[in-house]
Amino acid sequence: LPLASQQSEIHKSKAFLEKLLGHRVNGFSYPNGAACEHTQSIVREAEFVFACASHNDVARRGGNPYYLPRFWVGDWDGRAFFRWLQLWLRGPVGR
Repeated sequence: LPLASQQSEIHKSKAFLEKLLGHRVNGFSYPNGAACEHTQSIVREAEFVFACASHNDVARRGGNPYYLPRFWVGDWDGRAFFRWLQLWLRGPVGR
């Protein structure tokens, strides 16, 4: 969307959710998982505390709170997810 449309939609959506829920909404998730600097600025101006993108990585101290990574998790049953989580937490040798 053009930046003006993004700004309107982000601000109106936040206000709608806060009214509906009766409390502040702190987090935002980019609809397509990516956001340019201008879109991140709009999210910051809307007074979100953080925002999630969709790149696989680990959030690190000092990272951009308006472009946090997240992990893709498949449509797995509990056992498959548990195995994946164990492997990820164990990580490469020496991690």
